[in-house]
Amino acid sequence: MKYLFFIVILTILTQFSSSSNAPDDSIKYIQEWADGLQAAVKNGDKPAIKSFFYKNAIFLTCEHTNSSSRPYEVKSYRGENLVDLLAKPNPKFGIHVLSSHYYKGNEEHAVAFLVITGFGDPIAHTDFFFNINETAQFVIGEYLACGWAKMNCRKVCE
Repeated sequence: MKYLFFIVILTILTQFSSSSNAPDDSIKYIQEWADGLQAAVKNGDKPAIKSFFYKNAIFLTCEHTNSSSRPYEVKSYRGENLVDLLAKPNPKFGIHVLSSHYYKGNEEHAVAFLVITGFGDPIAHTDFFFNINETAQFVIGEYLACGWAKMNCRKVCE
């Protein structure tokens, strides 16, 4: 229930996001990505889960340690480790797309503000990068390794 309150507050705070101005309506495509990934995770479909991630995508979790000096650490998952993590039964897993915007720099991609639940505290980060794969579907790409961890994992990256 506390996660629902957290998500509702974030949704209200981002209601005037730039997503409605995205030329490609990126929030719609990222929501389709989130819905598809959640269905694949629910079914434990490893090939389908893998198809939702760019080849070098990194997913970070914030895990408790037994150390009093550093009670949390960031653990990164990629490739088959990422697929195995998501394929485990996890009834609390959820992806909530709060906003997105289209970015055209050296490469064209979308940047989304996502909240991911089911791995301890909710992972809330504004810079999940999405690329367009060969089949013109959005897939999650890399993002700064210490981005959300600095906010949510108590200075583990410093």
